[in-house]
Amino acid sequence: MSTHTPGPWSVVDHKTASENIYAANGRHIVNVGAHDYGWQPGQERSRDECMANAYLIAAAPEMYEALKEVLASKCPCDAFVKGRKAIAKAEGGIR
Repeated sequence: MSTHTPGPWSVVDHKTASENIYAANGRHIVNVGAHDYGWQPGQERSRDECMANAYLIAAAPEMYEALKEVLASKCPCDAFVKGRKAIAKAEGGIR
């Protein structure tokens, strides 16, 4: 898997039904909107849900790096097993 666009990522709020996420270098990452790919009538997302999704996605690079650092300590607990699976998924190892 190639590397992701480096963080930090941020949400640009245009006060509309969709939000854009950009990397620090100005590169557009994704648009999170009420009408995404595969949208069907009646499946609109609220503005609050779009904002929550956008902020979660924008936090991904920092969460990824923080989790990798925590997992490097090799603590044998269930949370670490879940964390390792999440890192593998983020790196394309689990689909």
